[in-house]
Amino acid sequence: VLDVTNSLLSQNAQIKSWTETNSDAQRWIITFISDSTYWISNVASTYNMHIIAAPKDSININQFLKSTSSNYKWVFVDAGDGSYFIKTSTNTAFSLNMNTSDTSASKNVQLLKFNNEDKQKWILEPVSPQSKAPTSGIADTMFNAWKDYYDVLHDKGFWSTAEMLEIIDDAYEVTGNPKYKTMFSQLYTVFISAHGNDWMGNEYNDDITWMVLACVRAGINSNNSTYINKAKDQFDKMYARAIHTGDWLTWKQGNPGTNSCINGPAMVACCYLAKATGDSSYYKKAIAIYNWSKDKLFIPATGKVNDNYNNGTIGNWSSTYNQGTYLGAAVMLYNYTKQASYLTEAIKIANYTKSDMASSGIFNWESGNDLEGFKGIFMRYARRFTVDCNKTDLISWLQLNAKVAYNNRNSKNIISTLWGTRTSENITFDSFSASTAVSLLINCPLSTVLTKDAFKTIEAEDFNYLKNVNVEACPEGTSNLTNTYNGYYTGYNNINFGTKTTGSIQLRVSSLNLATIEIHLTGPTGKLIGTANVIKTGSLNTYTDITCPILTTTGLQNIYLVFKGTGQLCNVNNFIFIEGTYADLIENKIENDNKFSIFPNPVSNEINISCENQTIESVIITDLNGKILTRNSNLNKIDVSELPKGLYIISVTTNQKHSFVRKFVK
Repeated sequence: VLDVTNSLLSQNAQIKSWTETNSDAQRWIITFISDSTYWISNVASTYNMHIIAAPKDSININQFLKSTSSNYKWVFVDAGDGSYFIKTSTNTAFSLNMNTSDTSASKNVQLLKFNNEDKQKWILEPVSPQSKAPTSGIADTMFNAWKDYYDVLHDKGFWSTAEMLEIIDDAYEVTGNPKYKTMFSQLYTVFISAHGNDWMGNEYNDDITWMVLACVRAGINSNNSTYINKAKDQFDKMYARAIHTGDWLTWKQGNPGTNSCINGPAMVACCYLAKATGDSSYYKKAIAIYNWSKDKLFIPATGKVNDNYNNGTIGNWSSTYNQGTYLGAAVMLYNYTKQASYLTEAIKIANYTKSDMASSGIFNWESGNDLEGFKGIFMRYARRFTVDCNKTDLISWLQLNAKVAYNNRNSKNIISTLWGTRTSENITFDSFSASTAVSLLINCPLSTVLTKDAFKTIEAEDFNYLKNVNVEACPEGTSNLTNTYNGYYTGYNNINFGTKTTGSIQLRVSSLNLATIEIHLTGPTGKLIGTANVIKTGSLNTYTDITCPILTTTGLQNIYLVFKGTGQLCNVNNFIFIEGTYADLIENKIENDNKFSIFPNPVSNEINISCENQTIESVIITDLNGKILTRNSNLNKIDVSELPKGLYIISVTTNQKHSFVRKFVK
């Protein structure tokens, strides 16, 4: 098919033929001009097909900005057999021509004097628009193609398997699809079978650390203590043998030098282990390595990470995976310490990688041996930098790489590590090389907007962090959270409350059990600002809105929903914060319904609740600011003798999914 060389988005890119892959670089829009002439515009680049000089034999065809010049105008002549001759309007004696009978990939398309041969006949096939990368659907398609083509889930390498596992980690973190937890378990079992439970027989300390990273991330994400314990045990053993003077690690046993490829992932592993175990000494280890690296390997002023250090000699080559792990360490240490220097250095690392390591904006290097999989490692930390630090610096660039890489796929939906080069149908590269574009498509931000408006509906599946929840199709449309057990959570970064007064949150839920959803700031154990009571809706397909007060919240916040209760708790479709004070909310909810009453009011010691022919399931008493003072269940009489004198709010939910709110005076 007619194709733009290497899916280039630039002017002057040559037009050739290539095996059909359904790429946008092979899709063309034909627009009528006048007098039987047409523009032919490439869908990917939007540039127009154009002859580079006056018509003559063997003149090349390229793409260029649209113009009214005849060099951009084409005439279609019906060949009478379902095909067309495509002639330049400058001189219709010349026709678009394959310059060889060889129809293999990457052959020039040129002008040649009209000769009525098949090499000058073209078939016009109408096609539907395709999604443009990045999208979640494209990422899933490309992941599955890569997994199946290379039989990834039976990989028996050491470092290669660790990196395959990390991409599975990425996919679960981004989507919440439970299939990725199953895949991780399957490949982890293959790894243990091939390499045993103790990995100290591997002399490469970085290999061990990569596998530690895969395991500790999976352990945190899926609430799996087996993975966490294995990661801790193997990291501690590796660290004990590799640490040198308490501040850097040897890359390989018996080798006196050190490399960024061990210190970078070790810092990140320490941060994850601290999170997984609650042991802050791992953060101290990470900080010590980071500080040493700033002196010997990392150049904070530019963001460049040099490769190695040996007896005072610095190897100043840099790679994307070293940039990536140091970026990850800077972000995670900034999250932990809130020291501005870490954020400044993270920005430098990210921008150096973008500006100095990508030719023409596209990653099209690091091929051969281990190099082929490096840039996929950078991608996951680019995602963390973008989301955690609320930085848009990389988004457009990452999306450009995703678009070009996807358009350079082959017909098997495989992409080589050279994202700016068409992937051959004759695949000679391994799964590690092909994994980089999979990592790119999974980790690439889908939007250039990072903040979420607190006062507009937020889909529950649009999380940035999770603990073992799953995402599934929702009967109300879109998707919902499920598999919400005690202690599981989802985190949503960069929710913007602005300066509005916020007194409550509304969540759309379904449930077969009573449960609570705690709303926290900054993290799952951060400041508790509210607790929502989930009522039984009778079916996980039956949704209702529940509302609970929250402490007044302003500015840009990270919000965590933490699930509490017994068994499978609830499904969550979406949530939204409600402007106004809690007292305002209550005034709107109080209804004159004779089925529900409280007495006496005012009350001294006990307040009685009457719900006609209904059973009370939960009772909450709050002050006028929404602070929960008491919470009870299955009670028609509540002791309020300990409450000081004042005005209070009582909220009651029944077994028939009815709820009512009343004010009372003590």
